[in-house]
Amino acid sequence: MYIVMGNGESRQAISYNSLKNHITYGCNAIHRDFNPTKLIVIDNKMLHEVVTSGYTKNNVCYFRNFVPMDAFHYEPLKMSIEKGEIVENEITGFQFAYYGQELQREYYEETKTMGLVEKPLHYFTWITEEDKIFNLNDMIGTKPQDSGQNATELMCTIEKPDVCYLIGFDLSNNNGLVNNIYKSTSCYAPDYALPVQPDGWIYDLNEIFDKYSETEFIHVQDVKVFDTIETISVEHFIN
Repeated sequence: MYIVMGNGESRQAISYNSLKNHITYGCNAIHRDFNPTKLIVIDNKMLHEVVTSGYTKNNVCYFRNFVPMDAFHYEPLKMSIEKGEIVENEITGFQFAYYGQELQREYYEETKTMGLVEKPLHYFTWITEEDKIFNLNDMIGTKPQDSGQNATELMCTIEKPDVCYLIGFDLSNNNGLVNNIYKSTSCYAPDYALPVQPDGWIYDLNEIFDKYSETEFIHVQDVKVFDTIETISVEHFIN
C-alpha cells in the first residue's frame, strides 16, 4: 500500500504499527513519532530540527532548496552577517546549508491571528557524508507548494503507484481553530490560532490528481472534499 501522511488530526486514530510495513511518505514533524519511508520538509526551521536530531543519518529525507556548501565558506559567510540571530547545529567540518530570513511569524492570542515581524534569522545546518538528504527540487521542480502536496507529487514521481492513499489531509477547520497534530510545538502555530484556509492546498492537489491520472487517489477523511477522487472514512481505512 502507498500512503502519503499529512499531519491533520484525523491521523491520530491510525496506528503507526499498521503503517510500518507499507510505503509511506511523511511531512515535517512526523519524524518525532514515526519513520516514514521518505520524509519531506520545506520549512527552514523544521529542516534544521530534522538534521540536528540525527534523523537524517538513518532515514531518507527530501528537502526543498537544500544546497550544501563546503566548510571553507562558513567563516566568511558568518562574518558577513550584520544583524539577526544565528542558529546552528554542531559543526561537522564537512558541509553546511545556509538559510536566511528577514521576517518571522508572530501570533496574537487575543485575535487568534498571525502577523509578520522583522526579526532576521540565519540558519547554518551542518551535515556529514552519512546524511541521507536529497534535493526535492531535482525531483519535482521548484513550484511553491506545501509539504503535503510535495510529498504527494514525489510519491507519484518515484513510486508510480496504482493506488495512493492520503491520510491526515484534513483540509478542514477544527472548530474554527488550527488543525494539526503538532500545534503548540516548535515550528507550529499555537492551538489558539485560526486555521489556514485550505483553498490553495485543494487547488494544488487537484492539479496533482490531473497530472498523475494513471494513479487512483483515495482521500481518507470523514468529510468529502474532492469531487474527482474517492473518499473513504478513517474507520474504513483502519479496517
